[in-house]
Amino acid sequence: MSRVLYLAPVEWASLRQRPQQLALRLARHFDVRYVEPVGLRSMRPADLGRIWRHATADGRASAPLPLVRPRYVPFIGHRLLDWANRRWLWRQMANQFDFDGGPWILWLSTPSLLAETLLEHTAPSLVVYDCMDRYAEFHRGRARQRIERAEAAIVGRADLVFASSRGLAERLDRWHEATLVPNGVETCEFAVTRRTMPDWRKRIRGPVVGFYGTIGDWLDFDLLAELARRRPDWSFVFAGPQASRDFGRLQRLANVHHLGVIPYDALPEQAAWFDVGLVPFRLNALTRYVHPIKALEYLALGLPIVSSALPDLAELANVVRFAATADEWLAAIAEALTAEARSTQAVTVRRQAAAAHDWDSRAAIIVGRLMERLPADQRSADEPTGNSLGKGRLPIANCELQIAN
Repeated sequence: MSRVLYLAPVEWASLRQRPQQLALRLARHFDVRYVEPVGLRSMRPADLGRIWRHATADGRASAPLPLVRPRYVPFIGHRLLDWANRRWLWRQMANQFDFDGGPWILWLSTPSLLAETLLEHTAPSLVVYDCMDRYAEFHRGRARQRIERAEAAIVGRADLVFASSRGLAERLDRWHEATLVPNGVETCEFAVTRRTMPDWRKRIRGPVVGFYGTIGDWLDFDLLAELARRRPDWSFVFAGPQASRDFGRLQRLANVHHLGVIPYDALPEQAAWFDVGLVPFRLNALTRYVHPIKALEYLALGLPIVSSALPDLAELANVVRFAATADEWLAAIAEALTAEARSTQAVTVRRQAAAAHDWDSRAAIIVGRLMERLPADQRSADEPTGNSLGKGRLPIANCELQIAN
């Protein structure tokens, strides 16, 4: 069985995203080791809380596959420090992974110092680059230019390139043919219905217009504030880590509530108590490359959705309402709250739409491409067939509806 050294862009214990979902499914076919991220920029004071939480989190205990946590000096872009960090990272990895112990795949997700170091010092059987964000758009100045150059070099070196959105695939195609593998959803896990009302719902009046995920600067807080002011009879509920100062202003409104971070295993039964799911992203150079997992999860829950007009959600126009101005958002949410929008038939249609995007079918595409490129004697004995969804998962049409309790 081939080994995979999976350099992830997010920590294992962070919000469940594409990296964790794909790593779990690759582990059905390969011996996967999940390497937590090395930063793309220097540490800032605002990062201290996140770094402390990560340092004290017991991620290894909860992870179902081996984790590696590289250590490095968190200042990037300085020639001497970068040189020292590369040497330190290389020694750590050489002590924890046998690079000469048989065939292995180097899986890269960001253009980090560690990625550059491994490409320089090792000879993997395959190099894979999986891109889920327009990383340079999170940065400015020299850091942005450095990330752009590093990503172009990695893509040029890769044997296989995957992208989570059409915009990313089109951009990467300039350097290397990219395979579009959009984000997915754990359809069976989100096939829940309401039963026991959670405490937070008992305290909140009116319809719940909800959002979960990282509460970052890509959310349109001005729009959300206007919606909340104009409809004080609706409750706007947010769940997830707060990563924007602007959210503090929004929280001052009486009908805006923050539930904190909800563990992934509890998320479906909690989000099932939303009445509408929101994807209120600003439309800019960052979000045009986004394929939001939460939209698919809302659909698997059967929730009506109102979203900004993100390019990669256009194919879901029959089950997602799009809005631009505040008036359009208010009208779309009001429509989503009607009995017709919440009927059994409408819920079924949304869940069926989600089933077409199950994570297992996404991973099957990737595993198939990997098997094509590996020599026959290095392929997994559990090689998937063309219509395989992998082991242990079924499309939502075959899921028994779970009861949230």
